[in-house]
Amino acid sequence: MVILNSQQDHETHASAWVETVMQKIIDSLARPYQLSDITHICTTSVGATIYTGQPCSAGDLLRQADQAMYDAKIAGKNRYRLFAYGTVSTL
Repeated sequence: MVILNSQQDHETHASAWVETVMQKIIDSLARPYQLSDITHICTTSVGATIYTGQPCSAGDLLRQADQAMYDAKIAGKNRYRLFAYGTVSTL
């Protein structure tokens, strides 16, 4: 889990920033690495939600991000999805 604090003043800017961060996470984890004599490559699915002051609990936000992550898994390897206002956007 990663919790980010954005200073973005508009949800559109915050969404673009979160998308950039999610892609950087995927790219970093996709780099090959060595364990003993074996090269490994990791794939990942990332889900996120953006808190904009709406009334919800921390548990609600975690469930939203979790749902977005599972939607990313369904879409295929090395994907991300952003949960927004009760629906998951396909980014």
